[in-house]
Amino acid sequence: MNTGKAGFLSFCAIVALANAAKADIVMFSDNFNTETLVLNYTGFANWDVSDGTVDLIGAPSFFDLIPGHGRYVDLDGSTGNAGTMTTKPSLGWTFSTGQRYRLEFDLAGNQRGGAVDTVVLSVAVGNLAPQSIMSNSNTPLTHYIFEWIGNGSTGGISFAAAGGDNVGQLLDNVQLTMIPLPPAAWAGLGSLAGVACIGAIRRRKNATI
Repeated sequence: MNTGKAGFLSFCAIVALANAAKADIVMFSDNFNTETLVLNYTGFANWDVSDGTVDLIGAPSFFDLIPGHGRYVDLDGSTGNAGTMTTKPSLGWTFSTGQRYRLEFDLAGNQRGGAVDTVVLSVAVGNLAPQSIMSNSNTPLTHYIFEWIGNGSTGGISFAAAGGDNVGQLLDNVQLTMIPLPPAAWAGLGSLAGVACIGAIRRRKNATI
């Protein structure tokens, strides 16, 4: 293969990589479905529990309060002292300066009646300002999304529940994502690279005529 052809193929590979890089990059994802159904659970693969307890509940038929959603966490464990869940230190991430990130998760009220039982969950990750989510017992499973720009800080994800009555908010489907570049930036890069690649193809065709 001559150097001209090799350079052309390398350039087109860069174009393909640029287009592929438009996709968001999932840094962490946990739906708890491989965990063991246990009250006051501490055996999480990805999380440490502190300042109280949490329960791992759900299918099959272990206090399954939101059927069809597998296994999930009751953030107010059976000791009656709501716990804090934090990703293990080994999972710690650096949230690069200027980079956009997204945290998503599903959260429901305790689903056991008593509409006045309102609790607040504090969510923290990286340099995202702490977020508080209030829900009463009848709040359905709701999808939450938070986005922010990194500042070079390091750390993990933390869910700190309030409450002490043995029935807490229900947490599921936690995902942390890096958004490589704003879509407009990738669109510009892809367009310029694509035009250059097309031009290179045409020049090669003309050279062979």
